[in-house]
Amino acid sequence: IGGDPSFPLSQYGCVDGYCGCARGHGNILPNESLYFGCIACGVGRYQNTITQGVCRQCGAGSYTSMNGSSTCELCPLGKYLASEGSKSVEECDACLRGSYSATQGSASC
Repeated sequence: IGGDPSFPLSQYGCVDGYCGCARGHGNILPNESLYFGCIACGVGRYQNTITQGVCRQCGAGSYTSMNGSSTCELCPLGKYLASEGSKSVEECDACLRGSYSATQGSASC
């Protein structure tokens, strides 16, 4: 498998004989057998490994507001986020009075 020559070299590479898109990038040609096309993951999505797959959504309790993310940020203490693919810390909701979030990255209070 090789990188599509129309995509920059910095977006794909090989480690220990395995080739794929760089961290923070996903493959837009996952069903192709000869090439992969790497693009930066959009906001709300990430990729933390060298992969031939697509970018993944940030899970509940996390978000990313940057393109090309290899990780997602966790909602702060006292806040939660039930949905996936969130794009901003502003999407983290404050726990209602009488409930709390004891850990960062909570999906509920």
